[in-house]
Amino acid sequence: GQAIDDIKRITIAAAKGIALALYRIARHQKRWMCFVSFSGGRDGLKLALPPGDKRDDELFEWLEHMFNGGTLPDVPLDVLPNRWWPELVKEGLPRGRTDHIIISDDELDVPDAMREGYLKWSKAESVRTFGIILGGATGESLGAVCDRLWVIDDLSLDAEAVQSVLSI
Repeated sequence: GQAIDDIKRITIAAAKGIALALYRIARHQKRWMCFVSFSGGRDGLKLALPPGDKRDDELFEWLEHMFNGGTLPDVPLDVLPNRWWPELVKEGLPRGRTDHIIISDDELDVPDAMREGYLKWSKAESVRTFGIILGGATGESLGAVCDRLWVIDDLSLDAEAVQSVLSI
């Protein structure tokens, strides 16, 4: 009902607040930042910002966009590594150490073939994967691809998961 929709909107807003904080940290550290939002299916929204790139209008547009629908792992675990990663490398994204942070308000059921493909890619590209699942889900399926996973009730700055991710 309406209460669940309100909670999801608040959760998404909090996740995007964390994304903005990570952007500020990456910008200060002169690191690449790639924002990816997703919902159901293989459609997602990507914004890659190399160090020094200050496309604030595009950043705020990404932050304001909201998907409606289910939560499937296709974009973060298949589209990103297999379609977008080669594009990002061509744009100059340095290889060798990448942190991939997945924040979701729902359980992501990861099919075996997708899990194996993602793990192979993350090992080959030295990608560390961190997952934050909000709510009552176990995170068990997503945990199979994460180097570290937290299942928490909210995204407050006091949460260990948020503090850990902001310190990466």
